Amino acid sequence: MGRGLYQPGANTSDSLYLIHVGYEKAEPLKKTGPMLRNMYLLHYIAKGKGTFTVNSKTYHLQEGDVFAIFPEQIAEYQADKDDPWFCYWVGFKGSTAGEYYEAIGIDYDNPILHMENDSFAESVRKCVEYTELNENNLSQIRLTAYLLEVLSSFEQNKKASKTAKYTDMAIMYMENNCRDKIIASDVASYLGLEYSTFYRTFKKETGISPEKYLNNVRIEQAKKFIDAGFSFKEIPGYVGISDVYYFFKLFKKVTGLTPSEYRDRIK
Repeated sequence: MGRGLYQPGANTSDSLYLIHVGYEKAEPLKKTGPMLRNMYLLHYIAKGKGTFTVNSKTYHLQEGDVFAIFPEQIAEYQADKDDPWFCYWVGFKGSTAGEYYEAIGIDYDNPILHMENDSFAESVRKCVEYTELNENNLSQIRLTAYLLEVLSSFEQNKKASKTAKYTDMAIMYMENNCRDKIIASDVASYLGLEYSTFYRTFKKETGISPEKYLNNVRIEQAKKFIDAGFSFKEIPGYVGISDVYYFFKLFKKVTGLTPSEYRDRIK
């Protein structure tokens, strides 16, 4: 099952021009190539798996991956046998086309990217819907606008990747430094972010506030100390909590059990 547009006779003297756009659920083991294309071609894997072979190297790809083909480059790709991919693609040409590959970080030696969101697919779907509704009256300016929207999805992806990186760094910092009685604003300072920005970013990525996550980290570490037989008086200091009473209260809030009840359960 596939849908799309192909303009083999497009006037590629323009700086950027859409040639091919579409999407398809591939049959198991469906193979394309080896073949040459006279355009820049990007495929995004929305679901499933497959392989991409170019420059004598085979890449095993899965959901979220993008593979790129250059004009006049020999390449082949094949859907997986058990979990064939659902792909979206755009093909384009023009005097500035190569600059877009460069801008999004693609070259002959690095033809693979990973997307953190589905914006590539959303833009392709909108473009295909437009071509189907206006089959006999297509605006090339409108098609180029859709193409630029697809390409701009890589900028959104960079922002999403950066956000995920900040969150991973924050979590690692919490886990390694919670004993030092750090608070959420200390984590923001470590990352070099304003607290409001850090709070908003962290909650969007994890679903909970940094304060709550830090408390959860402390209680998870406290459980390990309980498992190891440490006394309840010792443990709060080892996880960055100065007040024993507050430790008991927080432990019950997070786990639904008192430290004593938790210890009795694991005996």
